Amino acid sequence: MKLIAKIHYRALIITFSIKTISDMGLKRKIGDKLFYRGGIFHPTKGLNLNWKKDLQTAINEKKKVINIGAGQYHIEGTISIDPFYEKEDNFHIKAYGEDLPLENDSIDFAICNAVLEHVKDPKKIIDEIYRILKIGGKIYVDIPFIYPLHAAPNDYNRMTLPGLEILCERFEKIDSGMCLGPNSALAQFLVTYSQALFKNKGIKKLFRNITKILVFPLKYFDKFLAKNKEALSVAGGIYFYGKKKSI
Repeated sequence: MKLIAKIHYRALIITFSIKTISDMGLKRKIGDKLFYRGGIFHPTKGLNLNWKKDLQTAINEKKKVINIGAGQYHIEGTISIDPFYEKEDNFHIKAYGEDLPLENDSIDFAICNAVLEHVKDPKKIIDEIYRILKIGGKIYVDIPFIYPLHAAPNDYNRMTLPGLEILCERFEKIDSGMCLGPNSALAQFLVTYSQALFKNKGIKKLFRNITKILVFPLKYFDKFLAKNKEALSVAGGIYFYGKKKSI
């Protein structure tokens, strides 16, 4: 009887432990959907830009599309490239954007989203994209303009729209402008500022999420400023969309 009781007790402990871990995992998943990138309470929301229609067309036509610095945000129908992948497959390549393991003139569309701020020399990535793109191949690249420091693992650069256009001058411009509005930038600054007020990690996380809940509606006003030239001077991020010129 004692042996059966011990086994039953241990089974209960294991069941409770599994349930606790499962609940924690569920809470983490719910938290990710609510508070992190793409979540309703995340303070920023990118503007809806025309290049995304061209991207979808390229994917539908089975064009070769790469996403440099994709991390965990894989786009179906593309090849994600990131130096921190543990494993590689047909849709994930472990590599740095400055040294792409791809042949010259082999790619139809290259995306470089929120990457240039994290590299020491953005020009190296732009030059690599130029090398691997086919003639007429498309490039989309963006970078923060007015935005808080966000190391992943490092944060080196900010850039104005004219500066980004000069960086991409070897390409023929299709479009350029603001990709992240000033309201999103303001909301993110307020969230980041809330973290400077406390030292305790638990309290910091609590107030980070509280601040996100308070400020997240701001991002929805950016769509009314998408074509506003004055808003561009305080934009959270800017972009360049172009194609490789024929020689």
